[in-house]
Formats: sequence, C-alpha cells, structure tokens
Amino acid sequence: MKRALLSSIACLSLVSSALAIDFGVGIGYTSLSPSGYVKYKGDAIDLKDDLNLGRSKKANAYVDIGLPILPDIKVEYLPVEYSGSNTLRREIKFGNKTYTVNADVSSKMKLDQLDIASYYKFPIPFIKPRVGLAVKVVFADVKINSSSLNISESKSLTVPIPLAYAGVYAQIPNTPLAFDVEAKGIAYSGNHFIDFKGLAMLKYNVLYAGAGYRYQRLKIDNISDTYSDLKFKGLTVEAGLKF
Repeated sequence: MKRALLSSIACLSLVSSALAIDFGVGIGYTSLSPSGYVKYKGDAIDLKDDLNLGRSKKANAYVDIGLPILPDIKVEYLPVEYSGSNTLRREIKFGNKTYTVNADVSSKMKLDQLDIASYYKFPIPFIKPRVGLAVKVVFADVKINSSSLNISESKSLTVPIPLAYAGVYAQIPNTPLAFDVEAKGIAYSGNHFIDFKGLAMLKYNVLYAGAGYRYQRLKIDNISDTYSDLKFKGLTVEAGLKF
C-alpha cells in the first residue's frame, strides 16, 4: 500500500512537470461555531439563545489546478451543518408557524458551500500572492420542529455569490514551515459575505499538513423573504499534495 501510494505521487509529479502545470489537492476537517440570527417572515431568531445550535464538524476538500498562461482554477467543497434542541424562553415566529413560550424545539441549519475561484498568482521571492474572482454557491436549509406543538417549518435557498478573491503563500527558506492565507468577500445592497482561512503548514517534498483558523460572515437583506446576520468561526486542519 505504501509503495503504491509513493508510486502514485511520483507519477502525478512527473505528469505535472511534463505538462508544465501546478496541481494541488487536499482534504480537511473544519469545526465551526455559529452565532447571529436568521429571519424568515417573522422574528429574528438567535442561533444560540433561541435554537441552541452546536458546532458543525465536517470534512472538506479542494482541487487546485495551475495552467500555463490561463488563470489557475480552484474548486472547494465545504459542507456545514448545525443542529440543536432547546426549550423556548420567548415566542418566536418562523415562516407561517408560531412557536410559543416553553415549547420544545429541535432545529437544523445546513449551509453547504461550493466555491469556484479563478485567479492569477505572482511569483515573488519567498511569497506567492494571488488575486482573482470566485463564485460561492450556498445551499442553505433551515428547519425548526416542535414535537410538543406538533408543528414544523423550513426554508431552503440556493444562493450564488460572486466574490473577490485574494491570497498569499509563503515558505520560510531552508525550513519545512509554510503559511497560506486566503480571503473571499463582497458587499452590495445591504448584503455581504466574508470567508477567511489561514493555515500554518509543514511541508515534506510535495506533501503537506497544516492547521489554522476559518471565519465566515453571511449577511442577507431580503432574499426570498429571508434575512440573516450570521458568523461562523473555528479551527480547521488540512493535509494534501502540492506540485
């Protein structure tokens, strides 16, 4: 198994060199804590105080292809899911349903994300800055259920978000220590989205492993009767190959 893995890595490295392309692939694990509110035809519902949503703990993955002359392409998939249960201390309305004081509720919020970025990188000694554009497609679904009231309401949205993209990679000379930071964001008409990730990495040849921090903020102002101001933050780890 080890010999087959090493052979595969060597083949990929040779193909990458022969075609004069850069190639990267990685898998990770991200743990994000939610805060903020969501509102759909009713009240601003707090993710912590009202719904008691816990952390999202999910694996994620990306593929990065650097092409000669053409901009590089990076595709990333980040599944995000929060769930929790609580006894309401106030009356809330979500959609067409009203949840009364002392009602027991169980809730789930999914915000799966597919990112496609196109960018140019600029090789400078010791660092590689990159600048481009991206599209993030958010597959959102919020559901609040109350067994004590025998009611349930949900709202689903698929929102494509165009983003500015920037990042920088740096490796300390003569050491395996490297750093990578990337940020995506946009603001328009009361809506804005920010996605930031920073990693400290150890590299060995084409292999790397790293750990860092991820922060996201999603503010929606009346998209399909939906409003939100959400923040997600937490630790992320990642391992993969970079040719």
